[in-house]
Amino acid sequence: MTLMPGEQPADKPRMEDAPTASRNPTEQEMPVYSRRELQRGDWVLMARICGMLGKILFLQKRVSVERLVVSFDAPRAPNPDRIDIGRINWLTRGVLRRLFSSRYCMKRSLILFHYLRKAGREARIVFGVVKESGRLEGHAWVTVNGEPFAEEGPVDRYTVTYTYPD
Repeated sequence: MTLMPGEQPADKPRMEDAPTASRNPTEQEMPVYSRRELQRGDWVLMARICGMLGKILFLQKRVSVERLVVSFDAPRAPNPDRIDIGRINWLTRGVLRRLFSSRYCMKRSLILFHYLRKAGREARIVFGVVKESGRLEGHAWVTVNGEPFAEEGPVDRYTVTYTYPD
């Protein structure tokens, strides 16, 4: 199926259907953006995301997980309604996919946690583990009001090992 610039598949939500603060979007409900839709402000936001990514890469081997997570907690912004969490999620995933291709859940979760807290949402960051094929696999995700936020798959198979804030 070929789409014209600015068109979106019928089964995907449009920007005006973006999730509101009253509910938590699933990955399928997040707004759809395309590379052609980059806006001037996106470059600034991507620079901030890269700055946070640099902070994560620097600190993750130097401090405990608890200290790392606390360093990403953020006070509510003066204008939290201006923070477009769907766009932040889209840009963060794009940057991380280009740089890491996979296994970036902690980095993504820390960045989303930061912006969700700034937006005044009751966000928590959660770390869990599961044993698969004899190996221990870890995962990190963000919850808002107790529900996973913009996760691609189920997280209920993981045993939670750490949550912030408690």
